[in-house]
Amino acid sequence: MAKHFFAVLKAAASMKGSAQIANIFSSISQLSKEDMKMINKRLSTECKSEKIRATCFCPGWVKTDTQTVDLSVEESIAPLARFILSLIEEHNGNLYSYTGDPVTIY
Repeated sequence: MAKHFFAVLKAAASMKGSAQIANIFSSISQLSKEDMKMINKRLSTECKSEKIRATCFCPGWVKTDTQTVDLSVEESIAPLARFILSLIEEHNGNLYSYTGDPVTIY
């Protein structure tokens, strides 16, 4: 996806000083946390010279239909959106939970 939006991201970085890629992943997806961290780290490194940052997020276990799970959509999205809007260079290439806490990879 980043490849397809690279020209737009580059233009945004030129106009605003930087641009941000926010990768959202599910811990139950086929990609592991390690895979997602590796992909995100590579993307953040390759785009850094263009002032494009890439940060990765896990939204938590969010209710999608009638499941009994930890979080409602609102409980996940509100803090995640606030955190994404506050990102700075030190967050580039890292992996965080929806609350902004770093995600530990075992």
